[in-house]
Amino acid sequence: MPQQLKNKLAKTIKQNTLFLLLISSSYYKLSLSIRLNVMIIKLFEEKKRDGKLKFFDRAVTEDPENGTDLSWKLRP
Repeated sequence: MPQQLKNKLAKTIKQNTLFLLLISSSYYKLSLSIRLNVMIIKLFEEKKRDGKLKFFDRAVTEDPENGTDLSWKLRP
């Protein structure tokens, strides 16, 4: 096999390996992020069920004099 062909094959293998590493690390980070978000949601639901997160049950309105009504409720 000529040296030029060997170099081209080695370069292609290296590029494909780096691409696969990038994809696998991105997938790993995404799965960690999803698992972390699920754990946080479960923790908040548990605390809310225990009555320790009472701020989720109140409605907030800010600056009604200025005409900016920022009403929101965090009720399920």
